[in-house]
Amino acid sequence: MVGGKGIKMGLIIVSGHARVGKDSFALMLAEELNKTQYPPFVMMAYAHELKLRCQQDFDLSYEQLWGEDKEVYDQRYPKTRGSLPFCGGNRNDGKGLEVLEERKHWTAREIMQEYGQFFRQIDNDFWVKHLMRLIEDKEYVNVIITDGRHKNEIDAVCNRAGGYHIRIERSGKDEVHNKQHISETALDEGYRVDFTVVNNKGLDELKQTAKDVAKFIINSEKISKKLNMKENKNGKE
Repeated sequence: MVGGKGIKMGLIIVSGHARVGKDSFALMLAEELNKTQYPPFVMMAYAHELKLRCQQDFDLSYEQLWGEDKEVYDQRYPKTRGSLPFCGGNRNDGKGLEVLEERKHWTAREIMQEYGQFFRQIDNDFWVKHLMRLIEDKEYVNVIITDGRHKNEIDAVCNRAGGYHIRIERSGKDEVHNKQHISETALDEGYRVDFTVVNNKGLDELKQTAKDVAKFIINSEKISKKLNMKENKNGKE
């Protein structure tokens, strides 16, 4: 995975449900790999372009897109009123129609999910093509993609030489809106997973796991490089 001009990209993709620690692990992994790898790994995301477009088209804030406000109802964007599943008088928790009112607005997460899916329905590879073009235009060699959500996004990495898929799992995940959306469930059955990381024991344990994964990847690439050199040598004899 050590690259140079003319060498195929070394890509790693990290997947997992919302708020399981994908970005944190990717950053830790990049730090470990970059101790020995050059060019250094850079972190990128399929959803970065999507977020920029949502920022422009819906005036979403940085906190809504990249921060802690993804689950906050945006009062500017009411949802189409549907039939009410119950009226304010038949709840047993002391809450009434105010609960229904807060659910009639979109969260930033829901806006991004539906915005992204609209383009995927027209061209399933729309966001994949955009990111891969950007990587090629920038001439990046080593890249960690932090937000794998769909099978074609995994394929785009694993079908290239040196591509790895790391799946992050965590029990007791934070509640998020629309968690049954395809962007949250498409990889639930496991798909071309090279490493599964269980993030249940805090940042120190996660960092140690990142070190272990980095070591394994580096050693695997060294073995692969030696085998390729041997094959090339035999081919010339």
